[in-house]
Amino acid sequence: MGEVFDENYLKVVVLPDTVTFKLIALNNTVEMKPITWYNIPEKPDSIFGPTSVFHSQSDLNFYIKPIENATNYSWNLSGGISGSSDSSFIKLSFNENFQTGKISVTAFHDGFGESEPEELQVIASNSTYAFEKQNEISFDIQQNQNNLLLKFYSNQPQNAVITFYDIFGRTIYKTAFYVNSGYISKSMENNNFEVKGLVIIELLIGNKRITKKTIIN
Repeated sequence: MGEVFDENYLKVVVLPDTVTFKLIALNNTVEMKPITWYNIPEKPDSIFGPTSVFHSQSDLNFYIKPIENATNYSWNLSGGISGSSDSSFIKLSFNENFQTGKISVTAFHDGFGESEPEELQVIASNSTYAFEKQNEISFDIQQNQNNLLLKFYSNQPQNAVITFYDIFGRTIYKTAFYVNSGYISKSMENNNFEVKGLVIIELLIGNKRITKKTIIN
């Protein structure tokens, strides 16, 4: 494959319980990367940074965990937000009229394509939108091969409890932690849970409770 410096062939190993793939370079001075590197990048897990900002605040840091095969990144910003970067890290400023907006980032791999965008919603701490959010709870669950990502909103600093139940109502996992105000992302490894398959996840935050169903792989 190729007709280039790193042209190669594909070695496929078939075992009773799995199939593996490896690229072998024809030039023995070339070292090929794992086959997963030659692919469209995965969607970034989460954008890390403050979700509540002040008007005219500047030089705030936002970042994502680098994607293994990404060669550059594209950041897209709502009106009232400014900044520029082609890496996994960006400094942003918010103008005096900023109320609410979204930050999104896409990972690119030259010649292979781009990932789906990851988004983070940011609000001005004294905006009307922030006060409207005080009476809402949003609870979103995302999953990849190794992790569950739980996203929710907290209207103030407070305690939160997440409990997992199996289909018979038995508690299989429980964790309590403290959260700041704003949008919260909590990553949890799938191997924390002895039970696989359908589970019910309950979020208790303040005096509000919300439940969702998901399947743990």
